[in-house]
Amino acid sequence: MKKSNIIIITSVLLISGCKNYIPYSYIDHVVNMSEVYCQQSALKQCSEYRVCISEKYSQVKSKAPLVLASSRIIIIQGSPGIMKNGDFSNLIKNSYNLLDKKNPVISDLDLSVGVSYFIYAHNSCASITGDTTYNIDNYMPLLRKELGVK
Repeated sequence: MKKSNIIIITSVLLISGCKNYIPYSYIDHVVNMSEVYCQQSALKQCSEYRVCISEKYSQVKSKAPLVLASSRIIIIQGSPGIMKNGDFSNLIKNSYNLLDKKNPVISDLDLSVGVSYFIYAHNSCASITGDTTYNIDNYMPLLRKELGVK
């Protein structure tokens, strides 16, 4: 009886649109990480920066939720200070460094899209805080194709 209840509940959740709950929560985590980065980097207007990043993700997350969510773990792994001592101050720089073509971890297409979109969102919102932007021109055709960004 328990198995059939679980199957029914799972089916209802999938049909009702809850299938994206996990990827969307991972995307929300990436957005939250960007605010912590802002705060730990002593930048100004961090809450506005977070809202901007959130809006950028809201525009595309329904197009590729799993792709965007999969970048979460690679971004965290690319910033060892996060796991060791909760230091997010190099989050953006370390994420950008993951896009180096010589980096074997990022050779996967989905990870390239996820990480480059994270930098794209940061670049779009960096003027709010006066932070540095990063050149992702090589990834823009991929982002246009996969996520429809301009």
